[in-house]
Parts: sequence; structure tokens; C-alpha cells
Amino acid sequence: MHFLMKNCTKKNPIVESRSAPYTIAQSFTPILGVKSYSKQMLGAIDEVHGVPDITPLVIRKATLERGIEGEFDSFKREVRVSRDALHPLTTGFHEVGHALDFLFLNVASGYLPRQGWASEIALKGGKGLLAEWVNLTYASRPVSELYLAQASLDKVSEDYELTLYYFDIREIWARSYEQFIGQNCNDRDARIEFSAKRRKTVRLGSRALRVYWTYKEFAPIEKEIRAIFRALGWL
Repeated sequence: MHFLMKNCTKKNPIVESRSAPYTIAQSFTPILGVKSYSKQMLGAIDEVHGVPDITPLVIRKATLERGIEGEFDSFKREVRVSRDALHPLTTGFHEVGHALDFLFLNVASGYLPRQGWASEIALKGGKGLLAEWVNLTYASRPVSELYLAQASLDKVSEDYELTLYYFDIREIWARSYEQFIGQNCNDRDARIEFSAKRRKTVRLGSRALRVYWTYKEFAPIEKEIRAIFRALGWL
């Protein structure tokens, strides 16, 4: 399998001050009909950080199951955003976060994609670039409250199944990356989207729990993401 590829693409002026010479947009091939969307969404990410290599990825709009706004297919290396997504830009950020977890951050940690996602490696073995990020997110209020809620639920209940999704470390990483970009990009539409999405709660029994962080809660997590990206030359 081909994981990371160098090419001779010239540096983009947006990232000339970074040691990472490529933009996220340079990795993605937009399928017909999403060029305008991908230019805006990926451009917002490129304002925040770059990457050291290019890996072939596809982005497309798709008809997904009801309630699902986006998904990342790690086998096909494809980001899919629902045609009916209420938050298409921030959903794109979220799915790109999955791609980084699977194809960039694990490699930067010394692992191949087939060895696991960077977030999973950090959670299970305390290794790799995301190890301290795991500690910080698990100590944060939204994640710790999800953990407590999960522990109190019947394991055959629908609510318990829902917590398995929201408490999945890959999803926690993708939400934190989504918030990192949503708070730091200059795209007005994306910032408005995330401002609304940040207040999202998930109903578990009689409780409504947040799945994103307040600005204060997110501050140490954002600091750690910045430290990771800075160490990699992405900022």
C-alpha cells in the first residue's frame, strides 16, 4: 500500500513560513461538484496548519444515513460529507481530523497506518504524539462526564451504544481537531457553524451532555495540539 508520497509541487504562499511545505488541500482530489466546497473547507484548514507530505485522498458529497453528516473511509481514503449536512464545513474539519489521525499523526509517531490510528496507539499504550493529548481530554469535563454516564448505563441499551460512539478515542480526537480549526480559522461561515455546533448536547437517559468544550475547558487541549503541530513544523 502507498501511504505517504512526496511530489514536486511548489510551496503554497500560505505556508511558506512553515517547515511543513504542503497544504491539506494538496492531498485531496475533489470529486466533480464539490470543488467550490472543498476549496472553502480545506482552505480554512490551510490557514491554520500545513503538513509535511502529500497522501492521495478523495473528498466527495454523498447520500448518507439519516443523522450522519460525514464519514471517513480509511480503506478508500475518502472523506464523504452528506449532501444534507447542516454543518458542512465543520463536518469536513471533523473528517479531515480522522484522516490526519489515520495517515499522518501515526506515521509521525513512528507507526504505519496498518498498526493503528495515532489516537488509539496513544490511548492503549501511552505512546506517540497524542499521549499527553489523551490525558488532557480524559481529564476534561465533557469526556469525563461521558465516561461516568457510560458506566451507569445498561450495556444493552441504545444510550450505551451511543456512548460507545461519542467515547471512541478517534471521535474525541476528531471533535477536538474540529474545534481547533473551527476556533482558529478565518472563514466566517465556518466560525459561525462551529459556534452553533459547539453547544450540541447528546441525550443520555435524563441527562443532556455536551460533546464539545467551552473555550476555558478547551484551552489546555488547544495548547497541546499547538505544541504537537509546532513540533512537527505544521504551524
